[in-house]
Amino acid sequence: MRVFATSLKPGLKRREIMLSLTHVSRQFERASSPVIDDLSLNITNGASVSVRGASGCGKSTLLALMAGLDAPDSGDITVGNATLTRLPPTALDDFRKNQLGMIYQQFNLLDCFNVWDNIAFTARLKGNYVSSRQQSLMRKMGIEHLADAPLGQLSGGEQQRVAICRALNHEPALVLADEPTGNLDEATSDKVASALFDICQNTSTTLVVVTHSADVARLADAEYQLHNGKLHPVQDDGQ
Repeated sequence: MRVFATSLKPGLKRREIMLSLTHVSRQFERASSPVIDDLSLNITNGASVSVRGASGCGKSTLLALMAGLDAPDSGDITVGNATLTRLPPTALDDFRKNQLGMIYQQFNLLDCFNVWDNIAFTARLKGNYVSSRQQSLMRKMGIEHLADAPLGQLSGGEQQRVAICRALNHEPALVLADEPTGNLDEATSDKVASALFDICQNTSTTLVVVTHSADVARLADAEYQLHNGKLHPVQDDGQ
């Protein structure tokens, strides 16, 4: 078993551990091997991590475990001072409402709300909604002109940017992103990904991104490849 800690890029200071996975394994019924296999990982507060890997290798499962949406067969997952694998369901719900921002590959937006109310939803639920903060997020994501638009008028890429704003709007301590630019063209992907990483860095928000894009992955403080249930650090080649 190997323990991987985030190797921060030059100029970044060491911080306290925000997210810790210790000997985590997950295997599904009828599978011949674990999708996550005795995996340990430490991510410091405010750092960003990217995970790449082949389709079906377990990247989304890894995010679900980090979010407490799935439980490992063995091992512990800790976010801040909370060990998710030991929390009752109601406490897990509170953790996700107050501390977690999720960016889903399929958006998971609310069709009955317009763009503004979709983005405001989690912040209002948490009780820290601030109109000016939301306006700033929408401006950075290039969707400030869509505030009153119903979801049915939006492209897939626009809906993804709404989902990103919603995940950031309640100022979570941890953001988990599943292919956050997967529905965007290359130029828009670069702009949105840079904004996502910049916002998280400026607010000391820990960010874990699952992506197929090498360009997006390189924006992270630490890059990993998920293969055979293990995380392998990707070394910076200086380019």
